[in-house]
Amino acid sequence: MTEKELQPKKSLVTIKGSNEGLAFILNDQEPFSHVADELKQKVRRELSTLLTGPMVRIKIDCGRRELDEKQRKLLEEIISLKENLILTRIKSSTTEPVVANADKTNGQDASTDTNTQTTEQSVVHLIDENTARIYRGTVRSGQVLEHDGNLVIFGDVNAGAKVLATGDILVMGRILGGSVHAGSKGDKQRVISAGAWGNAQVRIADCIGKTQAGDFKAQTTCVTTAYFDEYRIQFKHKKPAMI
Repeated sequence: MTEKELQPKKSLVTIKGSNEGLAFILNDQEPFSHVADELKQKVRRELSTLLTGPMVRIKIDCGRRELDEKQRKLLEEIISLKENLILTRIKSSTTEPVVANADKTNGQDASTDTNTQTTEQSVVHLIDENTARIYRGTVRSGQVLEHDGNLVIFGDVNAGAKVLATGDILVMGRILGGSVHAGSKGDKQRVISAGAWGNAQVRIADCIGKTQAGDFKAQTTCVTTAYFDEYRIQFKHKKPAMI
């Protein structure tokens, strides 16, 4: 085996929380076709649970790469694979145009529409804080994961685990048990979203609820969001868009 084969595979797409939602940082050294393929895979598969939940603003940073019109259009088409993604900007070495998505912003410029109007506006939030944290991995029994701001978990929450955030909590995997607490400093407008739920304690601000594995039907095909409404925690189900 050669030295080159021993080197770890270079990441072509890095995802970070930003003050505009999520930033997709694309490798500017590798062939564009390879980068575009990895971006498509992340949107379609790896991020499928998160990206079928609440509306999320997306910025694409291409680094020093110069994009032509065909490449720019391809990036827009990849992001449009998910109905709840709002592409606000594509940044490259030459331009930083703002992308307006008429279908999702009713003709308004997505960069200035800070309160995107949706039928679920009272239930879900945009990830629009620069305090957003992305955690990759399973939160295991006995582990405490706490963050001041919005929290996105790329993995499962196991029984016996404890998750707390002052903002929203989005779980790309499953909440199999444990305790998940959004709005931990008293914000009752915060939400918790996950693709599948087991027996877990759910808290929003000072309100406590309980889920049972049998409460939700077709959990593998729905995203469920817990939110506070009229003195109790409610659950809203949304079926993902098919690709």
